Amino acid sequence: MQGNFCQSCGMPMGETNEMYGTESNGSKSADYCKNCYDNGAFTNPNCTLEEQIEFVAAIMVKNFSFSSEDARKQCNEGIPHLKRWKKLIAYCGLDCAECPAYIATKSNDQALREKAAAEFAENFGFVYTPEMINCVGCTVGGALLPHCSDCEIRKCASKKSILHCGVCAEFKTCKLINDFIAKAPEVVDNLRYTAYYLIDI
Repeated sequence: MQGNFCQSCGMPMGETNEMYGTESNGSKSADYCKNCYDNGAFTNPNCTLEEQIEFVAAIMVKNFSFSSEDARKQCNEGIPHLKRWKKLIAYCGLDCAECPAYIATKSNDQALREKAAAEFAENFGFVYTPEMINCVGCTVGGALLPHCSDCEIRKCASKKSILHCGVCAEFKTCKLINDFIAKAPEVVDNLRYTAYYLIDI
């Protein structure tokens, strides 16, 4: 169990099973405490990173005599690196770590490559063979899916040498990224949070 700290809130869980959450089969979760995770799912699945930081910081102030400033600082430094919140943010704000092509590549799993190719065909009309399913994320440098390689957002952000579109000076007026956000509004949270931590450093 990873350091015996909850990989959602950072709480020490100890060596016994008492504080560990449960998987859907009733076994103890290896990563999450019972407050954050129960029966194979997060107890607050819509919780954002910022909300988690505020919640944990408030507990540290109330129960452990931290100052508000110190609690917030410690949470800012630690919680974004926990398993639940770690992300591989693309230039556009999508989380590459959730992409089936990335998962198949990292695990080098042929069955997952075949499944990913079928999903891309069904959902987006991309005709890929399983052998084409190799992608390490658009900001990393390395293998990319064809549509990622051709992505105008990726080309623009890479040329500007920026972390992602959320920190670009032209973010609010850029047609490329705002047209994309109109189709995938969920990326705004990723761009906002990663921009926040970049600025906060």
